[in-house]
Amino acid sequence: MVAGPAVVGRGSHTLFELDGLNPGQFDQFKIAGDLNIMGSLSAWLWDNFQLGSNMRFLIADIGGARFGTFQGLGEGAFVGRFSGQDLFITYSAGNGSDIALFSAVPEPSALLLCLMPVIGLLSTRRSRSRAK
Repeated sequence: MVAGPAVVGRGSHTLFELDGLNPGQFDQFKIAGDLNIMGSLSAWLWDNFQLGSNMRFLIADIGGARFGTFQGLGEGAFVGRFSGQDLFITYSAGNGSDIALFSAVPEPSALLLCLMPVIGLLSTRRSRSRAK
């Protein structure tokens, strides 16, 4: 916990380790004041943790305002791919100025595309059984 303002300086690199969804299982900044970001960020899965869909990690709980973004990572930017899942960043989590990493929620259309061959196969079998 930082009692006042904090700075992630230019040229610095912050690594967030993710090992679960519960507080204490992933790295997190807790800052009572403002946060000024000028450095870079990366994430790493720790101890065989598997990233799944629709996961969220509040990596910066900021009591004040946030200034700047991590280098090359604007709102919604791709952070990395882990366990077959894409990880993204948002700067509007929590109270609106907090920072979170999140994995994508599968789109219903993608699920439907995966199910289409099965539906087609079932309807073909049903048609053949009625014809007999």
